[in-house]
Amino acid sequence: MLQNFIDIIAAPVAVIARLRAKPSVWLPFVLMIALQMSITLGYFAHNDIGFIRDQAIAQQVQSREMTREQRQQIEQAIGKLALGALSGISLAALVIIIPVVLCLNAWYLSFMGKFSFTELSFKHWLSLLCWTSIPALFAVLAAWLVLLTNDNGQVSQLELQPLSIASLLGYSLKSQTLQSFNLAQLWSLGLLALAYSKWTKTGLFKSILITTAPYIVIYGAIAYFTL
Repeated sequence: MLQNFIDIIAAPVAVIARLRAKPSVWLPFVLMIALQMSITLGYFAHNDIGFIRDQAIAQQVQSREMTREQRQQIEQAIGKLALGALSGISLAALVIIIPVVLCLNAWYLSFMGKFSFTELSFKHWLSLLCWTSIPALFAVLAAWLVLLTNDNGQVSQLELQPLSIASLLGYSLKSQTLQSFNLAQLWSLGLLALAYSKWTKTGLFKSILITTAPYIVIYGAIAYFTL
């Protein structure tokens, strides 16, 4: 199984074949959660509490139109939260959101696979999603490099995403979700499309459309309401 971590980068077709024969979920899933949690913990450990609160407030108000009173209420609510509470909320969100997104996506791929007369279990698709997310390791390493080379205790969420496509192109977007879409996620989507094509005997172009459709809908909706 450990060979899969190397092959998903260097020889993805081999891993795709092995996962179809023997799907596995827990190792890549736990690694994925641990990597994301490490960055969150690093962010809170590195930055001072005042800066973190300012960032949290900015994140809440930047994509909305609100009155001065509403902004003050948000500032007061966040200002009362201790560092432990802020980090706990962020970590809890990761532990909840990541599994929900993975399960919904696995259900979607399982459903779409039936149209290709492919009888693969929910576990197969969940396993595939977990393993094709391994390139996120590079985004995490890049974020840690930013943290470790900064000594002023003020690293924003935007600065922790040096591989984000918007940042690389020099854009600053209102939506953190859009701003955070990075090269590692694009790589993962490419692996997912390749695997879907191999597993369902579907053309690569059609596989790309099927596997990216949820992301196009979600990111498109966010872009419509925030840009």
